[in-house]
Amino acid sequence: VLEGILATESIDAYCFILSSLFEMTPGRRKEDVQVLFGDGIFKGGALLEKLNMVNSCHFIRDIYHMQMEDWPKFFKNTWHIISEYMKQYVHSKTVSDCMRTADLIRKSLCHKEEYLG
Repeated sequence: VLEGILATESIDAYCFILSSLFEMTPGRRKEDVQVLFGDGIFKGGALLEKLNMVNSCHFIRDIYHMQMEDWPKFFKNTWHIISEYMKQYVHSKTVSDCMRTADLIRKSLCHKEEYLG
């Protein structure tokens, strides 16, 4: 378990903390870490990439913070339109449910160019 107090949330700060952890605990190799939990700050794997852990570790998002903080901040005035779809998306039980809900989200956001990739 890694816990830290940060004055700012950034990928570099988390990389520093994890790298320090691995240096200070020679019995804990980063190759042995299989799961990291976190919220949207990790931006879809950027932390794992920077630490060179993409092939050895899984990232599990903190759904509560994503739904209550990260996504509402990101989507701003559009959040009320897609919030229920986003909840359905993260709780999808099948790939087809996930894809169907993702399509509904895309259709709901199609008028907002800043969200389309």
